[in-house]
Amino acid sequence: MRLGLWLSFLLLPALAQVLTLPDLRARTYGEGGFRVVRVLEERPAFTRVQFSHLSDGLRVHGFANLPKGRGPFPVVVVLHGYVEPSRYRLLAYTTPYADFLAERGYLVLHPNFRGHPLPKAPRPKASATFTPWTC
Repeated sequence: MRLGLWLSFLLLPALAQVLTLPDLRARTYGEGGFRVVRVLEERPAFTRVQFSHLSDGLRVHGFANLPKGRGPFPVVVVLHGYVEPSRYRLLAYTTPYADFLAERGYLVLHPNFRGHPLPKAPRPKASATFTPWTC
């Protein structure tokens, strides 16, 4: 038991090195941006879109509220608590918070957690032309 404990202390710096900010900035992350899948809703202050991006080979989906007007905009990432992947719905958890922030000029990202399936989203409420964006 003691040998295992000492061995873990010896290996800990090697494992932690991979998680430093410079190392995380230097690695590549999928496509390097977000792909707009579809426009979900147009509001007076923002446009809600479904987006996706690659994360270590997995396609992750979510929604974003994009303020109208000229940026740059401050960004807020809104995460839901654990939801069983088979019961997850795209707009069921953080939409009120995301809408509140977007109406005040924040670009709000709500990514799904890794391993959640393609979300079941409501049909778009309005049609609109939207130019894809990258971060």
